[in-house]
Amino acid sequence: MSATARGVLAASLAAAIWGGMYVVSRVVLGVIPPLTLLVMRFLVALPALWIWHGLTERREVGWRWPSRRGWVDLAVIGGVGYCLSLAAQFGGTALSGASTGAVITSATPAFVALFAWLVLGERPTLRQVLGLALAFGGVLLIVGAGRGPAGDDARGPNAFLGGAFLVVAAVTWALYSVLVRRAGQTHGLSTLTITLGATLVGLVFDIPLAGFELSGALIGPITPVIVLGVLYLGLVSTALAFHLWNLGFKLLDANTAALCFFAQPVVGASLGVLLLGEPLSFELALGAMLILGGALISVARR
Repeated sequence: MSATARGVLAASLAAAIWGGMYVVSRVVLGVIPPLTLLVMRFLVALPALWIWHGLTERREVGWRWPSRRGWVDLAVIGGVGYCLSLAAQFGGTALSGASTGAVITSATPAFVALFAWLVLGERPTLRQVLGLALAFGGVLLIVGAGRGPAGDDARGPNAFLGGAFLVVAAVTWALYSVLVRRAGQTHGLSTLTITLGATLVGLVFDIPLAGFELSGALIGPITPVIVLGVLYLGLVSTALAFHLWNLGFKLLDANTAALCFFAQPVVGASLGVLLLGEPLSFELALGAMLILGGALISVARR
């Protein structure tokens, strides 16, 4: 299998896993507050990543930990991706719903095109600028739907605030993805090393935030379903999916890897409607078409 095929397969599988993650996190967030759940997610993922890394890369002759400058870049990656972006994602999903969360964050590929220009020097084409504008219009439409009369999880002030959090999640995850590609190019770090290091840094950032959150929030009853949900979020959605996504951005150029993100809204929105009974509103459907269409235009080569 070629490097391109492996990159597409890895990034697409990661995005599909995250699509299902929105449904799981929506259930678990009813019991565990967002930032506390994020810390639990990393506490589950970190030992798995450490063992995985020890059985593979740390056994290689001549392997070394990243340099001081490499750790600085990993700290930035962990802060942007594993603290700010994931905290905004969990908070937004708790307020807006799984379907809305999956759809709004599907604007990420358009923002990848923007940051690929700013960080990697890949200048955007007119097509990419148009795609970014369409995707942003779709985001505004979906977030604006939250201004309507509150009657379910898809409307009301909480949904509007949740939509704003999800926009932050989409923008910062795009920046994180580009920074991962740059770290691999600059320091020669493997994707597994980047994933392990950034997860460790993200956990350090998130623990104080979770402690502050728990001063005013309570954890509900922990049932076997909640335990399985936390394990899924830690082992599958974090340890495995983060590594696959980072691998996709190593093997592919930024715009091609970002194209694979479209698997997330398809899986997430579908499961949100089918399993959670979330409404499929006109604004959500139209906004989804604008976001997906705009993101597709932005990453198209020809």
